[in-house]
Amino acid sequence: MQQLTIRQLINLLRRVDRLSLILGLTIFIATYYGYSQYQLAGEMGEELDALERRFQVVQDDLAYLEANDETAALNATLEREKAQPQPVSLPTRDQAQVFSADIVAYAAGQQLPLTTFDRIETLVPVGNQEFPTLHHSVQTEGSREALTGILQLIGEFPSARVLDLVFSRVGGGQDRWLMAMELDVIYGR
Repeated sequence: MQQLTIRQLINLLRRVDRLSLILGLTIFIATYYGYSQYQLAGEMGEELDALERRFQVVQDDLAYLEANDETAALNATLEREKAQPQPVSLPTRDQAQVFSADIVAYAAGQQLPLTTFDRIETLVPVGNQEFPTLHHSVQTEGSREALTGILQLIGEFPSARVLDLVFSRVGGGQDRWLMAMELDVIYGR
């Protein structure tokens, strides 16, 4: 057997110290690396769970939309609307002037004196568009039935609209009324 000298023993202990230091450092690094990988795996698992929950929400929403799809019903409604007759077009200027003449003719036939019958051409805004209009100011006097006939005549014309209508009883008679009216008749260009 060989005998160790003190010097050799010190050198050996130095090597063991270095070896233990290296071994301890290696264990520390391996432990730290393992722990960080463990934490990273936990975070990745949480992210995966969150993604799976969001995916499930999207699938549920998609299933709801597919179950409550109203496209077919809306298309059927659209087709019904398209099949309905289109709105009546506006009368021409000539038709509006004939209508004005019809009011005068009716008043003459019913012996209703037109104390005022003014007619001017103007533009009237309807929605975001302006339309040409014959604006009438009419004042006449007569029986309820005769005055109601003028209103019926106006009601039958598609684009006539009464803006102001005032009835007042005229003194000296039970069935004498004064009617004052502002009326627009819209026509197409």
